[in-house]
Amino acid sequence: MYEADFQARDLLKARKLADEMKTLFWDEVDGGFYFAGRDAEQLISREKEIADGAMPSGNSVAAYALARLSSLSGETYYHEIVEDMYRSFYEEVHERPAASTFLMAAVMQTGHPTKEVVALGDEKDPGYVKFVDGVKRAFLPEVALLAASETDSLLKAAPFTADYHRLGDRTTIYICENFTCQAHTQDVDAALHHLLTDK
Repeated sequence: MYEADFQARDLLKARKLADEMKTLFWDEVDGGFYFAGRDAEQLISREKEIADGAMPSGNSVAAYALARLSSLSGETYYHEIVEDMYRSFYEEVHERPAASTFLMAAVMQTGHPTKEVVALGDEKDPGYVKFVDGVKRAFLPEVALLAASETDSLLKAAPFTADYHRLGDRTTIYICENFTCQAHTQDVDAALHHLLTDK
């Protein structure tokens, strides 16, 4: 939802839900998420699924969502959970990788360098709109875009943005790779070109 509307409250809610998911469903011994939570009716056994069926498995979706959340928030804690999941399910996935194709989407996110992009500008500024729309329209799974008028609204959800500010009244863009940032730019076209062609 955050990536659709760039409302910081949605990113905060995602973090809250992820933390609750970890508390209720995480297997503290072997890793991975159970199908039923700790607060559910007591079952003879608690199942964990990694193989996708007609729908992706819960663990595959959780891994993908947590990997994305780590990129958006800058919190390595979520990435560490995903790494624990990879270890937990390694043998099963190694034997039948085609059975867990959605998990491969998470592997693609965490196995390649990521780019965290912070775009600060006025929603009515044509340059800001052009940049945000350009990034959203492209298929850039390695790019996590944070967009706001100023980082004040992002600080709770993505603390790594604390040192980034809009300069003057112009849209200001920070492009980071694995949370190491280049100098800011206010050249919207150059920033878009860099993201769309730097593969």
